[in-house]
Amino acid sequence: MLLGVLIVLSAPLAAGSSIIWTRLSGGNTVLTTVVVLASMGLAPLVMPALIAVLADSAVEVSATELIVELAAIVLAGGVLAYVVPEGSVSEGKLDGFSVATIGVLIYAGVGGSTLSVEATQLAVVGGIAVATIGLSAAVAYGLYARGMQSDDCVTVLFSSSMKNMSVSVMVGAVVGGGTVVASITAFYVVQQVVSSSLVRHLDASVPSGS
Repeated sequence: MLLGVLIVLSAPLAAGSSIIWTRLSGGNTVLTTVVVLASMGLAPLVMPALIAVLADSAVEVSATELIVELAAIVLAGGVLAYVVPEGSVSEGKLDGFSVATIGVLIYAGVGGSTLSVEATQLAVVGGIAVATIGLSAAVAYGLYARGMQSDDCVTVLFSSSMKNMSVSVMVGAVVGGGTVVASITAFYVVQQVVSSSLVRHLDASVPSGS
């Protein structure tokens, strides 16, 4: 279970959920995209190195797959921005579509997984997932207290904690199989649920650009 946590923590950032949660909470989506690009660019070198040192396992991460995944997200966003006229979709509908997209991402990630592990083990994994978001939140708050704009702080929160599910599962299946993948799945679900509970609070309490 802890190996699964190590793998997901060493994985690159998730473009989809990082950008969507940042947008829904009033953050800087351009900055998020830049951070995600940097994370994916470093992942083929950083992720195998971390796993080799901390878990004594050799893995490879395909740079091509990461580039294709990110390109698909950016291309889809560009097509939608071109096809849908500005102002034709209300903020409420856009937020609803974003939440639905997150739901699809969760289903795609966990639909084929079997969580045949003890509840106490899942609770430990969930606790670590919550702690990672808490750490990102603490860093974001510290930057806010030092004068950083609120939208950039929100970006720090979500662009530093949302991890790539597909890359994690790909590596986990090679390194450890079922239990490792179950751990990654549990981490991802908890991460998304906690993030969704933060979004409305942030959007309501933090004015953009303050």
